[in-house]
Amino acid sequence: MPVHGAEHHREAVPGPGQHGASGGDCRGPALARLETVATDVGDVAAGGGGARPSRRVTSPRSGTALDADAVSRFIDRALAEDLGRGDITSNAVIPENAVVKLVMTTRQDIVVAGIGIAALVFLRLASKARVTVEAPDGTGAKAATVLARLEGPARGLLSAERTALNIVQHLSGIATLTRAYAERIAGSPAVLMDTRKTVPGLRKLAKYATAIGGARNHRLALDDGVLIKDNHIAVAGSLGEAVKRAKAKGLQSIEGG
Repeated sequence: MPVHGAEHHREAVPGPGQHGASGGDCRGPALARLETVATDVGDVAAGGGGARPSRRVTSPRSGTALDADAVSRFIDRALAEDLGRGDITSNAVIPENAVVKLVMTTRQDIVVAGIGIAALVFLRLASKARVTVEAPDGTGAKAATVLARLEGPARGLLSAERTALNIVQHLSGIATLTRAYAERIAGSPAVLMDTRKTVPGLRKLAKYATAIGGARNHRLALDDGVLIKDNHIAVAGSLGEAVKRAKAKGLQSIEGG
């Protein structure tokens, strides 16, 4: 499936139907943003408030689940990439005991995907925070919908902001476009399937998002099935010869593409 994701809410890719003039600024609204509701200095109040998200992330439409350990390793890599040696801005300008209340909201109509992973990102850097997911993965959310509410250590939550938003925006972009395709063929015998044309390292997340949008997951990796394509045919000499060789290896489920 094509992959679409917005970047920073001040430097976003255009939304549907939004294109800048030649040579001009073609930036449109990002899919989601994080807004400060209130700030304070002191400890996070104990008890009450939001729930801790489950480490198991599952597509509500297909039942497709992401392995918890794989998600944890992905978060490790994503935060290491963004933090570098640390968030020098937040550490310099925000008191260590500052507490903040935040809401994550949509800036356009989307199909939500990745919100559970984003919640885990926030908790990784702000373990005492309370995170309440208001719109779980698979939700068709209108613009200005609150996706999540957060309260906790300001430094940790703001340091996690960009990584968490990137995940939600990237995966929601995939799910939103996929849902549009799925709705257009609804009621027909056509089956919408995804591909391996994904950003390296993000395939499981991208396929999770396509499942949320309504597509059927196809091959996750090259060992998932035989798919004979043009270059295979060119090297083998013909489609018939390629199929013959695959069957000779005991492979029965053979597709052409």
